Parts: sequence; structure tokens; C-alpha cells
Amino acid sequence: MSENKLTAPERSDFRRLEKVVEDGMQTFLEVGQALKEIRDAKLYREKWTTFEGYVEDRWEFQKRHAYRLIEAFETKQVVDEKCPIGHKINNEAQLRELAKVPESAIQTVLDKVVEQSQETGKPITAAAIKEAAEEIASGGDVPETDFGKKEAKQDIGERVQIERSRAKKTVEALMRTVDDLQGLRKSGSHKPIIEKCRELIQLIQEW
Repeated sequence: MSENKLTAPERSDFRRLEKVVEDGMQTFLEVGQALKEIRDAKLYREKWTTFEGYVEDRWEFQKRHAYRLIEAFETKQVVDEKCPIGHKINNEAQLRELAKVPESAIQTVLDKVVEQSQETGKPITAAAIKEAAEEIASGGDVPETDFGKKEAKQDIGERVQIERSRAKKTVEALMRTVDDLQGLRKSGSHKPIIEKCRELIQLIQEW
């Protein structure tokens, strides 16, 4: 008997463990789909004011991770719709790299990695997808700026939250300044400064 041949118990263990891996690959997509539906329908709104606050408080993981899971699910939908080899793209690392690619270029990137996989006999990996996307972008098949726009779009929600937080802190600082300027009333020189601060506060709050 060949030393590479599995025994019956080993073959049983192998099937069982592969099932665990297979189920795990589907789990993150199901989680991504659930989070997307919760976010889009604002089903968290009874107890939480924001989706970010909901995932951090309820599930104790960073909002960036939640958005990555949602993006993975959304990307998988695109892959399954546009590409017949979509079943070969089924883990989070692969989908994370594809999420950085403009939707119009996904087919081109997948065609390239599939061709490379067939030529080398190696599986399609996240690293292979990343390399193919970079080659296509630099080669002019898809404008590199499109890749930049896609990546920028991914983080826009997070950046808006950060900027709003900064704006809130600025308003608070300006309000403290207004309070301090009240002490200058006797000199009569405080009014133009206070009015300017109030104008800035109003502008930031409207934003």
C-alpha cells in the first residue's frame, strides 16, 4: 500500500475537516449579508443611533471588520453574476482583494488569474488576484485612477464619520472660546470675535 494512501479513518477525518473549512467559507458571507440587511434597513435603530455603534456594542468588533464582511458579500454577488468561475472565489481574502477592483474590471482580473491558474496548476489565491489587478491597472487595460476611486469609495463612510467627529470637537472648542470671551465684555472688544465664532459654529453644525 502506498504511504500516501489514506486509511479509512484518515479519509473520514479528512472529509469531516474539509466540511468545517467549507462551512466556514460560507459563514462569513452569511454574516456579511445579514449585516448588510441590518445596515440598509436600519434595523438597529431602536437601541442604537448608528450602525457603527451597533456592531461595536452588540458584536464587539470594529466597524472596519463589519464593512469588510459586507463588501465581501457584495463582491461575491458581482462575481457570481458576471463570472461563471465565481464558485472558485469563495474566501474572504480573495473577495477582499476583488473588492478593491472596479466592478467593470472584475471580469478582466478573474480571466487573468484563471488563465494563470490553468497554466501553473496552482490555486487562485488572494495574492494572485492582487498581482493581476496591479498588472492590469499599470498596463492600461483599466485606468489606474479607477482602482484608486474604488479604494477611496470603500472608506468614504468611515472618513465622513471621522470628519463629523472632528467637526463636533471643533464646535465644542469654539463654544468654550465664546464662554471665555464673555469675560471681555467690559472692554467692548469682544463682540466682533464672538459673532465670528458663532458664525463658524453655525456653519459647522449645518455641515
